[in-house]
Amino acid sequence: MSLPAYLDPLYTAQEMRAADRFAVEECGVDSLALMERAGLGLARAVAGVVPSGMVRVVVGGGHNGADGLVAARVLRAQGRGVDVLAVVAPGELRGDPQTALERLKGASPVRFTPAALVGSAIVVDAMLGTGFEGVPLEPVAGAIAAMNAGSAPIVAADVPSGLNASTGEADGPVVQAALTATNHAPKIGLHVGAGAALAGRIEVVDIGIPPGGPAVATAGLITARARQAASGEAVPTSRAPIVVVSPAQLGHRLGIAEEEVQRRPLQVVRSAAEHTSAVIVLLVARALVAAPGGPIAVSAGPTPAELPTRIDALLETSHDTFAAAAAALAG
Repeated sequence: MSLPAYLDPLYTAQEMRAADRFAVEECGVDSLALMERAGLGLARAVAGVVPSGMVRVVVGGGHNGADGLVAARVLRAQGRGVDVLAVVAPGELRGDPQTALERLKGASPVRFTPAALVGSAIVVDAMLGTGFEGVPLEPVAGAIAAMNAGSAPIVAADVPSGLNASTGEADGPVVQAALTATNHAPKIGLHVGAGAALAGRIEVVDIGIPPGGPAVATAGLITARARQAASGEAVPTSRAPIVVVSPAQLGHRLGIAEEEVQRRPLQVVRSAAEHTSAVIVLLVARALVAAPGGPIAVSAGPTPAELPTRIDALLETSHDTFAAAAAALAG
């Protein structure tokens, strides 16, 4: 399975790990250089949301926390007031996160408490990264609740803590971000399921991974290039019939609850395409298009009201039903 050229890649956690390995192991990029660029991009995102006032950076013990520590150092160097609040003991840090802590100038991190967020102009979520799956445990769960309860906007590092980066599922509490500064490329989970509502605005941070890495084949964001593909100029990827369904309709067809479709849209739409041998267009917040044995296309914006009419018009000339469905959703 390959990703059509008219889709911009959306990475799974596994695909992102492969890109990191490619940079470090095959291209010789220093992992600390990746960390520094990620932290610099995160700091720029924070300044873009709230250019002045007190910053609270909430860090975990992994690479996500390391990015937060770099951002804290950069923002302090720019004259911002920054408190670093840790949900792990600083002595537990190892590898790149430990180095990021050693490079931090000014006050050391302190243990997170909800009271420490009082008076924040902005909060940085740097606790859990793309590798997280499942339900956040304490003290992270409590930190998420306290951050969400506050009035300060939250900038998430890479993905909002608690969100499954590969599926957009939220099995427990998740940070409600105003903006997510995601490393290298967008993750699927930022655009589907609960992630579409929790990630806020998405900014991609170039962390210096060279081109030519492992291909992404799982899913992609629909671009205007889909219109050209639908015109018949591209090699067809699917000639299967198109079925446009709501979550309730698809749930009824598959014998599952509508809530399950809403919670796990990526997996459900892929299963439906295989089960029906049709191109399935699922009308969730960001519509999804799945073809049997193919990738998933994700709409970059709201579903147009005239979608059925658009699809019918495109099918009059298109030799590729998957591209036609994607082009109908292109902005």
